[in-house]
Amino acid sequence: MRSPDFASTLYQILPTVYRNRDESGDLERYLAGCASLLDAVYETLAQRLADNFPDNPPTGSPEPACQDWLIPYFAELLDARLVSPLADGRRDEIAHAVRWRQGKGTAAVIESVFEALAQTEIVLQEGWQRVATTPRVDRPQRPASAFGYATEPEAANPSSCARHPDLRTAVIDVRCPSLAVATDEDNPGAKSIQIGDTRYVWRQASIHGAPCSPGSYDDLSPRTVDVRTPGPNQGHHHPKRVLAYMPPPEGFFPADLVTVNWSDDPSDSFLALIEIDDSDPTRTVYRNRSLGSDDSAPVRIRFNVDLDGDDISPGHVWRFEGLVFEHTINVANGRLELDRCAARNVVFDIEDGEEPSLDAVDSLLDAFSNPDGLSRLVYCSVLSESESRHLQASE
Repeated sequence: MRSPDFASTLYQILPTVYRNRDESGDLERYLAGCASLLDAVYETLAQRLADNFPDNPPTGSPEPACQDWLIPYFAELLDARLVSPLADGRRDEIAHAVRWRQGKGTAAVIESVFEALAQTEIVLQEGWQRVATTPRVDRPQRPASAFGYATEPEAANPSSCARHPDLRTAVIDVRCPSLAVATDEDNPGAKSIQIGDTRYVWRQASIHGAPCSPGSYDDLSPRTVDVRTPGPNQGHHHPKRVLAYMPPPEGFFPADLVTVNWSDDPSDSFLALIEIDDSDPTRTVYRNRSLGSDDSAPVRIRFNVDLDGDDISPGHVWRFEGLVFEHTINVANGRLELDRCAARNVVFDIEDGEEPSLDAVDSLLDAFSNPDGLSRLVYCSVLSESESRHLQASE
């Protein structure tokens, strides 16, 4: 629900004679001040209406969603146990709670549950179809065309019949590769998934063949029943379990990531994407200009970033927001703050102090070296071995 432009509306409903006399624009600014109150009242009523419905607004809709703190109360009304860590996922859990109960145990409901919890599309494999079995005489075979094959196997050719896609097997056929191949949406064996703005449509080729990417979504090779307790690397193949494959989230690395070069003298392209705020002599802030907008995306910085200088005080703060550093950040003077950033390597060459040399929030670090300083990490992930004399870490 998009808020009307009350400032323009109030000004336009005035008689033309008053608008013509308003050469200074004071009357228009006065009405704009009055409109700010109308905007607040309108948005309050719109939120009050949205708070009566727990589901997500349609994609692209300007209507607001209910406030997050109300979601547990809706869940209690439906006796739904919320699992998703995402607010949109919890709303979908409530919206589909009744339908999921009605279709409990079906593949369509299981897929819908996974997609709601993770807020992304998945590829689902049922465990009973991944378990190795031998062919049975009393089990009729579906035609190969139902799996997207253009031709049926030759009945007089045993080698061709052995590759029938609906033939239950216990071993893979090393004569042909098994993988996903592009196809049309009208193909009977077509599957599809949306990744970003692109929809991929494929079918499985050579179902009994040797998998080209073992352990991936297009690996349908049969396995013996794994009765071990399910974990990251075991217990996956069982008739009562399912496997869900989801595309890795883009996170800090979207496909259309914009790249600029670091330089002591920033270029125009650098300044067009990154705002430099040095109004406070004790700190320098490099801020991604798109941060906080609907189409916000990180900006990648290439080449080493050397933070030093004889005129920089030891307590000077270098702060970066919404940026991805492809190479090393070297801090020889001052302190470093990272907010929603990703850095391959951070190296400090400064002595210990009372304040943290590295203060990172909601960031991704491959490695950092701060042997003589204090590091503070909040909502961060560190992928490799790192060093710090003192460490404060949370979440």
